[in-house]
This record gives sequence, structure tokens and C-alpha cells, in this order.
Amino acid sequence: MAMIKLGTPYPAPGVTLERFGKTDMLIPYSIDGERETYYVRVPLEDYTPFAGEEAVKKMAASQTALKGKEFTL
Repeated sequence: MAMIKLGTPYPAPGVTLERFGKTDMLIPYSIDGERETYYVRVPLEDYTPFAGEEAVKKMAASQTALKGKEFTL
């Protein structure tokens, strides 16, 4: 199981056409203490700490699903 460390959420401008002119909360996180930082966006109007944590859990689960897997072709 991967260890996820959350950073401090902060407001940022929306980056999609649907979110243009609106604000999102950007939630930084790292996986297993690696140097790479990933981000999840939650619309500001939907943001709560719980919603942010759930969004990170969902994204991190999909990112770590193949971590460490090996296969041959």
C-alpha cells in the first residue's frame, strides 16, 4: 500500500474551458516520499477538506495501480 503525503491546498485559476474564469483548489501530494509532486484540482465551490482528500485518494489509487509491476513482451 502506498503512503500519500498531502501538501497545503491553495486556490488557483481554472485551466479548462469549463473552469475558465473560476477558481479551483489545487492539492499537492507525493507518493511514497518520492521527489515528484502531483496535483489534484477540486472546484472551489465543491471544496471541503474531505472532498479534497477523496479526490487525492482516487487519483493516487489509479497512479499506483501499476507501480512495481513487471511483465515481458
